[in-house]
Amino acid sequence: MTEVRTARPPYFRFFGSFLVASAPTVCFDGSVTSTSISMGKAHRLVGYIVALLLASLFYVTWFTVANRTPGSDVTILFRIGIAVFFWAFGGIAAALVLMAIPWAFAVVWIKRIGQFGSVYWLLLGAALTVLFGCGASSLAPKPDFIEDQTFSQGFVIALQRQGICLLLMGLLFGLTYWYLSERGRAAGSVQDL
Repeated sequence: MTEVRTARPPYFRFFGSFLVASAPTVCFDGSVTSTSISMGKAHRLVGYIVALLLASLFYVTWFTVANRTPGSDVTILFRIGIAVFFWAFGGIAAALVLMAIPWAFAVVWIKRIGQFGSVYWLLLGAALTVLFGCGASSLAPKPDFIEDQTFSQGFVIALQRQGICLLLMGLLFGLTYWYLSERGRAAGSVQDL
């Protein structure tokens, strides 16, 4: 059996928000292509977007259910609207978008620190979501009747009020990303970095 070598060494390219390795691949018919690696990039991007949407849906659902009052005349649509408002302007949407930068580095660094499978992505999703979610909530604009607070005071208040929700949201985010994007890579597929 002969050893198959690529025509040139791998190089790094910026794809969306993910820095990924790209190298030509030799196909069964002898032609050289990089489509199998680019499909891995697309899977990562789709995995991140689906995880972001699922985590956002979880946050809106949590907020809607947690803020219900028994015997109230408030409709479910109004509560969902308030939840979407707080998701968009309370810092959670900004946190999920800003998470793309460290997440891209995590995708690159997974090869260097070893293969931990779903545990790596679960813990990373939870840690980044809590960190960025509480930070963005602390920096989000507040109404005038709320006292001024420092960043650290706002971070602690956000952690006390939304900590469990953000932790579970991050675990769901990490699990969804791992399931859609990285699950097949653990077995050593062609699309590895």
